[in-house]
Amino acid sequence: MTLITPSIRAELTALYTSPSRHYHNLTHITTLLSFLTTHRHHLSDPDAVEAAIWFHDAIYEPQHKKPGYSESKSAELAVSRLSGTVEPRRLEWIRKAILATARHEEEPGEFEGAEAEDVKVFLDMDLSILAAEEGEFEGYERGVREEYGSAVTGGASLKPKWYRTTFSCLAEVLGSTPIWCARFWDFQWESTWIPSYCLSHG
Repeated sequence: MTLITPSIRAELTALYTSPSRHYHNLTHITTLLSFLTTHRHHLSDPDAVEAAIWFHDAIYEPQHKKPGYSESKSAELAVSRLSGTVEPRRLEWIRKAILATARHEEEPGEFEGAEAEDVKVFLDMDLSILAAEEGEFEGYERGVREEYGSAVTGGASLKPKWYRTTFSCLAEVLGSTPIWCARFWDFQWESTWIPSYCLSHG
């Protein structure tokens, strides 16, 4: 049963439909929820994954200088809203899964067993834009650039900031083997993720 009550859904929807959201918005959330619907059978706790999806970008402040600030605040919001209705072990998984989106990998030993597999699927879904068609990937870049543009004053400093922050993560992914945490994605995504990235970055 879903952990996202109507009141929580309304609050999060308001955050994701803010005028400053161009990629990390409700469309991003519904895309991940669609993946969740398709791949529920791979997950031991799909309702916890659904909650992580809803909360993981709830707070998005790309201008903040502290690494992981948005993810930390999003995790805090999840704990605040779900405490008392979600058992502590599940809530702790949701909190840690949201924090893991700052680096898009789990720390060794941080998750175990089925919980580790669930976070791998969640993190891969969040990076699924890397396997998108060229036009969709270009839309992602435009959206992130606009989000940084809403947060930063002075056009001269805009591109270095959004480019360095966003694509340092993608550069690390380029060197990762395997690419995806959960190997069952490979047959769908392995052939498309590199072209999407390289078309944009030479």
